[in-house]
Amino acid sequence: MSANRPVLGKSASDSNLKGDGGANDENAGSDGSDLNKEVAALSEKLIHAINHQTKLDHELEVSKLRIQQLEEVAREHADKMAKESMQRGQAEKDKRHIEQELENLTTALFDEANKVVRFYTAFG
Repeated sequence: MSANRPVLGKSASDSNLKGDGGANDENAGSDGSDLNKEVAALSEKLIHAINHQTKLDHELEVSKLRIQQLEEVAREHADKMAKESMQRGQAEKDKRHIEQELENLTTALFDEANKVVRFYTAFG
């Protein structure tokens, strides 16, 4: 920032109107140039900041959409896992039932085989 700036509350034109002298007239032109350069620099910074904020806002929106998509996929996977878990539970239950039935049939088969052996041994 420049040390030759007018005091706040006074514009450069107010200082010139009072006729402070020739030396101040030269500084007023220099102050105006420095002020214009500073305003231009701040304007550039503001434009850069606005552009950056716009880019960040866009990235945020894209990220939010991606999060929504991923959450939907996660819900679908959770639903699928729950369904498959239920199916697995049913399959295991059916397997236990079939194994029990097989064991019962095996026992019955051996009982019948023993009866046949006893019959042939008794009458054979």
